[in-house]
Amino acid sequence: MSHQIIREHDIDGKLVAAGYEWGEHNDLITHLSAGFILVAVGIATISFHVMKTHVLGGLLLLSGSALLGYAGYKLSKVVFRPRSFIFDLDGAMRMPHGVPEFWRLRAIDGHHVKIGTIEKIRDEGPHGGPRVVHRVAMFSKEGRIVRISKALHPDDAHLVSVQLTAALQEIRDEIAWRARARGAR
Repeated sequence: MSHQIIREHDIDGKLVAAGYEWGEHNDLITHLSAGFILVAVGIATISFHVMKTHVLGGLLLLSGSALLGYAGYKLSKVVFRPRSFIFDLDGAMRMPHGVPEFWRLRAIDGHHVKIGTIEKIRDEGPHGGPRVVHRVAMFSKEGRIVRISKALHPDDAHLVSVQLTAALQEIRDEIAWRARARGAR
């Protein structure tokens, strides 16, 4: 899984945005790859029996093996989907890779001054299943909860929450520093 600290600066070198990027397990690609592997194994099994009497079995074996190789490649390379969260100096909160469960949304409404804490939480699995998952959630000062990640390993969820808390603190410090600098003039 990839992790990347995000800091954006203006041309004067002053901080204008801070955030963090991480990878989340991509269930769709995993299920598609598992389906490809299942089909490839089925084709390879059938082709072993067909090869005893026909050359066509060799072609089936070749196509099954190619499909199996492709599925394995996809599974190893695209298993994680990027997810990021960025706090802007103007108070905006962006998620360039989409908000979990609402992938078309690219931002969270409100100002980041309303955020109380960012924490790792334990949650029910998908569709209320028995599997417990760990997520990262923002708790607003009004009591609202916004889940900003999907299923993560507990250590990764902790890392993301710590990094996002640090990014939020950095952007708040920058806002306070700029306000003091304006007041000193």
